[in-house]
Amino acid sequence: QPNAHKFVNHANAMPRVGRLAIWTVNCLVFSDFFQSCVLLPVLPKIVENYGGGAFKIGLFTTVSAGCEAIAAPYWGALADKWGRRPVFMISMAGGFLFSVLSGFANDYWVLLFARGLVGICGAVNPVAASYIADVTTEEERPGYMSNYTGCIYLALSSGPAAGGVLNRILGFQTTCILTAAVCALNMCCVYKALPESRWCDLQKPEQAHEPMDNQLPRRAWTLCIAGFLSNSVFAVFESLGMLYIQESFFLGDGERATSLWSVALSGLGIMGILTTFIAYHPIERRLGLRQSILLGGGCSACGFLAVSMPVHQYWFLCFSMVVFFGEGVLAPSMNTLMTQSVDPSQIGRAM
Repeated sequence: QPNAHKFVNHANAMPRVGRLAIWTVNCLVFSDFFQSCVLLPVLPKIVENYGGGAFKIGLFTTVSAGCEAIAAPYWGALADKWGRRPVFMISMAGGFLFSVLSGFANDYWVLLFARGLVGICGAVNPVAASYIADVTTEEERPGYMSNYTGCIYLALSSGPAAGGVLNRILGFQTTCILTAAVCALNMCCVYKALPESRWCDLQKPEQAHEPMDNQLPRRAWTLCIAGFLSNSVFAVFESLGMLYIQESFFLGDGERATSLWSVALSGLGIMGILTTFIAYHPIERRLGLRQSILLGGGCSACGFLAVSMPVHQYWFLCFSMVVFFGEGVLAPSMNTLMTQSVDPSQIGRAM
């Protein structure tokens, strides 16, 4: 149709970088998620020490996610306009400030402010996915997206365990300072070692000024809604999982619940690693992106239904693994489909 939205053909303009650059991005994603996960198992207990209950723990996650939801589209648009590197730097600076403020916080509201700050600056993961989309073809992209998702699960499996050990040995404040150092190291890596990937850097001059509809297509918005619903469920699981374990299996014993929650998060991360690095590639090749999304979403739904029945702590762990298997198949498929649904100039905002 003459007036239909058409993407500009940027096939010849796709920047090609070495695999080292892509793995540098994956390492940045791992480090960023790791420094957040280090604090994840101890934050509910810290909030309880300030007199907070389930509502304040839930508010802690809501503020972070809400701030990120408001800010992320703007960071994505800026990443499309300025390039990926500057947004990487700003986001990591926000993570640095969050860790420092958390370490020196003396009440709940300072912690809440710090969590909101890291939400506003939380652009590492979507910008990393945009970077990978910039430098890969549609055929090779699902595999690289799966590896990117696997690095998140690697951080999820190692971060909580490291956080529990570090908090026990060094204390909460020193642990926060160490996570701030990880953010500072990330900033140095981006500044020194990561080339820019922005698609428009390699555009032909006549393409650079070609008019383009700036609205995201309908399929992209459908994927956004699906991502919102999926992430809402995981936000509840992340913020209230420890309290659910504490009340369902340990009769209010916070210490034992925190230990099991740390083990659960690490185990779930391992399941995510196995799924994304090993199982996803043959599944996606055999089923395709859409059928992979149906498989992953179905597994997650069944797993959450079983988790809602407090049969036993091992029942909880087992079906949580089913949830994360589903997420390990669902997430890279949705990310890849999103990059195929929009023009290259919109990938940052879409992600």
